[in-house]
Formats: sequence, structure tokens, C-alpha cells
Amino acid sequence: MRMLRMMLKKVFPVVVACGALAVLSGFYEVFLSVRASAWPQVKGIITGAGPRYEYIVKGAKYGASAITAAELGGFTISAILNGGKNLTAKYPEGSAVQARYNPGNPADSVLDASMPPSAELSIFAGMAMVVGGFTGMIFYGRK
Repeated sequence: MRMLRMMLKKVFPVVVACGALAVLSGFYEVFLSVRASAWPQVKGIITGAGPRYEYIVKGAKYGASAITAAELGGFTISAILNGGKNLTAKYPEGSAVQARYNPGNPADSVLDASMPPSAELSIFAGMAMVVGGFTGMIFYGRK
């Protein structure tokens, strides 16, 4: 029993840290979605699988593949989850789309600026991990 208690004392801080990272990732996804929803829209066209799409801003042609704002953010839960999805059915080649582009850097664009459900999942699951980890630290920290 003593060995288990010692092991759990080491595990709970890791659970708290992972939970905190999940919460931060979720809030970062919310931030990215809110920011992208304020970007201007232009017409675009799906040019390939993945999907790849092209759009024109002030006479310059751009190509992109980010569907959600979270994908522009890099390492977020949504970017990881969306990376394996087959979106060719939703965005068939040749179809017209509305792309939102970053006015400060028109090469950054998204097709869907809504908040992904994984943001809420990250926030709530992360909070549960933090609370559970701290509870475990308090419970197993006593002699």
C-alpha cells in the first residue's frame, strides 16, 4: 500500500499538468475561432483533396488547406482530430466556398471559423483532470 501511495504522489502532479495544458489548448482554440470569425470573406474554389482551396485577395491568388482556425494554431486538439478526417465529401473538388482570410496576412485563411466542439471538450476535460489531480494530491499527500 505504501508503494502505491508513493507512486500516486508522483502521478497526480502529471495529471494536473496535462489537465492545465488541455484547458489552455481549449481556450486557445476559442481565441483563434473568435479572431477568425471577424476576418473578411472572399469567394474561393476547392482545387484538390485535403481539401486545398484557392482564393483571390486584392488581385493576388492564394492557396490554403486549413478548414478551421485551430488548424492555423498548430498543436491544438482540433488540429490533431481534424488531421485524420476525410473532408472530400464535404468539400468536393470544384465546389465554391467562402474563405475567411487574415487581413494582416492574407495567406492565412479558413473555411470554417466556428468554435470546434473539441474546444469545449478540452476545457471541461482539462478542468476535471486538474480538480481530480489536486484532489488526489491532497488525499494521498496526507499520512
